Amino acid sequence: MNCKSLLLRSSIRTGLAAVIGLFASSATLLGQAATQSILTGGPEDAFIVRPYAARVVRLHVPSRRVVWERKVGARPHFIQRLRRDEEDALLVSCELDSAIWMLDAESGNVIRRIPVGPTPWGFDVLEGRYLVVALHSVHQAAVWDLDSGALLRRVATDRFPSAVRVSQVRGELYVAHFYDGDIEVFSTSGWMRISRIQGEPTSNQVSTLLLLSRNGRLMVPHNRSNSHLPDPRFVNAVLPAVSVVDLERREYDRARKLRLSFLGQPVNGPEALALFRGGKALISVNSRSNDLSLIDLEKGILIREIEVGAFPLGIHVGRRGRTAWIANSHEHTLSVIDLVDWTEKDRIPYGEEPLDPQVARGRDLFHDADSARMARNQWLSCSNCHPRGLSDGRTWKLPGKPRLRTKTLRGGGSTLPAGWLADRDEMQDEEIFIREFMQGTGLSPTPPHPRMGRPNRALSPDLDALSAYLLWLKIDPSPFAGDEASRARISRGRELFRSKRLACETCHPGPAYTISSLEANPRLPAVTEPGGESGMLLDVPSLLGLHSQPSYLHHGRAATLSDVFRRWGHGNAGSLSEGQLQDLEAFLLSLPEEPRQDLPSASETSDPLDRRP
Repeated sequence: MNCKSLLLRSSIRTGLAAVIGLFASSATLLGQAATQSILTGGPEDAFIVRPYAARVVRLHVPSRRVVWERKVGARPHFIQRLRRDEEDALLVSCELDSAIWMLDAESGNVIRRIPVGPTPWGFDVLEGRYLVVALHSVHQAAVWDLDSGALLRRVATDRFPSAVRVSQVRGELYVAHFYDGDIEVFSTSGWMRISRIQGEPTSNQVSTLLLLSRNGRLMVPHNRSNSHLPDPRFVNAVLPAVSVVDLERREYDRARKLRLSFLGQPVNGPEALALFRGGKALISVNSRSNDLSLIDLEKGILIREIEVGAFPLGIHVGRRGRTAWIANSHEHTLSVIDLVDWTEKDRIPYGEEPLDPQVARGRDLFHDADSARMARNQWLSCSNCHPRGLSDGRTWKLPGKPRLRTKTLRGGGSTLPAGWLADRDEMQDEEIFIREFMQGTGLSPTPPHPRMGRPNRALSPDLDALSAYLLWLKIDPSPFAGDEASRARISRGRELFRSKRLACETCHPGPAYTISSLEANPRLPAVTEPGGESGMLLDVPSLLGLHSQPSYLHHGRAATLSDVFRRWGHGNAGSLSEGQLQDLEAFLLSLPEEPRQDLPSASETSDPLDRRP
């Protein structure tokens, strides 16, 4: 059931007609949108990435017809249209394919596949030729020449870069990071870092940057993860915001920050932004609350909210600034928004659900803050603290528990019991957290049984669907495992890990790299970690997927694996030489040691499901 506040809608309605009339009187104004999303477009066609299906779709909006559909590499997300000379192309980053795919916009045919490096996320193009890509898990930005296909430069960035934008006017590259609000500034002449703009400590989950070239600002949608609070509750734990960076002064403009949930009805998960009406108004696409916020930037007030489909991720504003398209990624539909009377005038399907129906239902519930069953008044969703099923990198003091770092959910179904306190023997136990902390009414028609008690499975189809999705989440192959130059180091690190000297396998034997099990349910006292809370018993975590973790140990105060061993003295690795420690880290970051599948070249892309003009 929709959670939107009728009182809010009624209060907005009074002044809405005058505002719409003012905007509608403008002449033709160019809409501006962040390119880091699953949608780009033209006058009549939307080009949409389907992340779960690994496909790109061209949709002719007036006729509601899919013109073509093309299979691309694994886990595509960000898309940008590139027009130069006679070429009209689409660039699509494919995270698990280590490549940017270039498609012909007219036919959908693959022009080339550019192997840019592991885990490409956001990207931008300089002077129509130079491709700059954030390589998320290896903490780099790569610069490629689109004409020659040559790698020009790799530059080290702060950890987990997510979005990049290039200002040709200023000659600068801006790099954002998923787990903080810091912005690195590089010169595009030598690709050297020249500045670092510090964000607020609470900033989290930045995946988009919107560059306002004319006034020298960046707009940054993000979450505020208030893990510093001694007693966080559902109303203040995670809050959405759009912050503004003054590029001239190299600092955040605190006075211009938009606290989205305090402008009107609470919203959740800003993922994409677009300016229109000459830059006087902003649309925020709020993925987890399934809505849009229209904001008057001059007055800093909310004009209107509108519901769209499930988990919207992309926006494209028409050239005249009168229509916007929104890609609803979980519903596989395109919302057509009239920006004059601010209504959804159409919702067009562009594809079928590729996942198993039960898993897809669980995915939708996991990301949903809109349903009163999952959360109260849209304040929270499961994915706020577990983006992409991983960790938010924060350490929380939740009611009745010690301070503990958010664990990844990926692979957790194979290493039950779950949680640092080993207090969940099935994924259906999350029903208790939904009711107690998120303040949802719950997925089960009856109260759940206590954790580690009678089974909660089969209490409701939706609760079992949520569990099915959590079990479906798998750990990604390591971006470090397939590097030939590092194989010797990984091999030496494996021998150290298995040695009696270190005895790592006492607590972390393969293949799960943990002794945790439902049968034994062993837990270790936190006093094994200096600074741990005396007497607290902790589950032994799996070491699989360390490459994707933004922090380590139960308290989250180890930023790197080196910190785990050198600063916190974990295990018996303190006596290792620097070279041996690097070997051990290389092995741990390579887990799971799964070879990457051979990926198709641009000439090997025939697929029976491809649809062509």
